[in-house]
Amino acid sequence: MDISRYKNVPVPTSYMAEKSQYDFVGAWCHDEDGGLLHVANHHIAPGKKQWSWGHSEFGQAWDKSLTDNNGPYIELMTGIFADNQPDFTWLDAYEEKRFEQYFLPYHSLGMVQNASRDAVIKLQRSERGIEWGLYAISPLNGYRLAIREIGKCNALLDDAVALMPATAIQGVLHGINPERLTIELSDADGNIVLSYQEHQPQELPLPDVAKGATVSTRHYQYR
Repeated sequence: MDISRYKNVPVPTSYMAEKSQYDFVGAWCHDEDGGLLHVANHHIAPGKKQWSWGHSEFGQAWDKSLTDNNGPYIELMTGIFADNQPDFTWLDAYEEKRFEQYFLPYHSLGMVQNASRDAVIKLQRSERGIEWGLYAISPLNGYRLAIREIGKCNALLDDAVALMPATAIQGVLHGINPERLTIELSDADGNIVLSYQEHQPQELPLPDVAKGATVSTRHYQYR
């Protein structure tokens, strides 16, 4: 079941991503042809959570209570320097923590595969073929967008890119069925600034249940 679709979530549910290797999380509204992205370093912002009231009478009642006329919605939750929802965070006396995060609107591309504070890329397979796209958040002058089959030298697409912010290009590669693809955005100096390799799901063994630490006093446990 595709849990990214609102209609497939019948009851109030939270979905949390563990150990994401990406610096973004987002949502797309098909009716509005627009979406929202959160971009932050996943090493310090590992948390990614989606919450829905669910596609049922109970959930729809909450939609009516919590919005004026907008109807159903999805909550995106993220966290910085936290190991919980995050309802709590800890700072010692004179301690300082700094971070950067970005909330970015985008349009046209639909579901995307990677994003940064400068650009968004799409690479999907469909009945139409291999769909690709690029959305500019910052000016992209002298850039190149390339699509290759992993392990092959010849590019299936290698185009110069010049985009102003809030503009997009997209297309479809027809008549090919490569094993695994990668899409790369390079700057004017040839440095790869954003990329995505087609995901290959892997079955991983479930880890053992974590055991709580042994503490001697309640004061020690609080700290």
